[in-house]
Amino acid sequence: MPNRQNYDPFKLLNDLQEILRAKGLDPQPVDGVDRVTLAKKLLQGYGIEVAVQPESVLDLDGHARYNRRIHGD
Repeated sequence: MPNRQNYDPFKLLNDLQEILRAKGLDPQPVDGVDRVTLAKKLLQGYGIEVAVQPESVLDLDGHARYNRRIHGD
């Protein structure tokens, strides 16, 4: 059985931004584009399983980020 490979899509996005900046580009996120889903599909297209760090999906800050984003507090 081949070794299973996995990679975090959030890390892939950060790695890609670093590569583009090193090439002299200025990558800026575009509203309405779900970059995480696209990164997941790219990984899957190469046969790499999507691995997400628990802190990326768990609420470890007691909804502070949510409250700031939604309610401005």
